Amino acid sequence: VGQPDVRAAAVVAAYKVGQAVLDKTVHLSTRLEVAQRQLKAAKKQGGRSGGSDKVESLQHQVDSLKRTLVNLDESVIENTTINGIFVHRYRDSSPHIRAASIQALSVMTLQRPEMFLRDKYLKYFGWMMSDKDVTVRLAAIAGLLAPFDAIQKASTSSDSAVLKAAERIDLTLLQHVVTKFLPRLADAVIDTDLRVQEKAMALLLSLLREGFLDECE
Repeated sequence: VGQPDVRAAAVVAAYKVGQAVLDKTVHLSTRLEVAQRQLKAAKKQGGRSGGSDKVESLQHQVDSLKRTLVNLDESVIENTTINGIFVHRYRDSSPHIRAASIQALSVMTLQRPEMFLRDKYLKYFGWMMSDKDVTVRLAAIAGLLAPFDAIQKASTSSDSAVLKAAERIDLTLLQHVVTKFLPRLADAVIDTDLRVQEKAMALLLSLLREGFLDECE
């Protein structure tokens, strides 16, 4: 769509749909874990007292949940949201759409860290730290900082949802991207925009606390 405002609205709406689907997959994953535990227990009990109908029912439930999760991950998230939209719009001519794309990826990274905390996706944050527009640079640095903030928030929270979400975040998965883009991040501390400077310094301090800079000169 040639009109940037209309294109931006469509892009944001599409990302919101993708994020809603990711929330659904988190819920389904929890159900799958419960069903798998029940199936394991039923098989043990069935070996002693029959119960083949219960085992068959639970197995069907587990298989159905697995198929649904694979379908949502591949068809909706990877093929549509990422490959169909994000990989084209993160370099849109409109800086607002580029920033919205990076912000959406940041949200998805926290929703499903086991899926998105990988170099395949983290590299976009590194690339966009060099964007010519300040809002995009700010969003990119904030995206890399988000997992550290989530861990920090969990350390002072008693909210079970916050704690559970933080447990899924493995900060060591950021090591390669941090090492590769550290020179650019260091330059961001003296960015022309004060907001970028502050966000870059916050990220560097988080990296320092977590031991990412122990090997740096």
